[in-house]
Amino acid sequence: MLENSQVVGKGYAEVIIDADEVAVAASPSGTAHALVNVDPIRSSYFIGCQDSIVNYSNSSTDFNVWKDL
Repeated sequence: MLENSQVVGKGYAEVIIDADEVAVAASPSGTAHALVNVDPIRSSYFIGCQDSIVNYSNSSTDFNVWKDL
């Protein structure tokens, strides 16, 4: 999921990929995003990278953007 103010309703875009697909997702700095494995049987592997150090004490760091994940 990627925060998107152009999407009516919840305000995010969602993409589902198949088991054999590989996806690359990018989001601009300061934009909320989430990666979720929705398959109850198969494991998914996520590799992430960022362009700066995360300051967990900063008030702009919010891990509860989507409370319904």
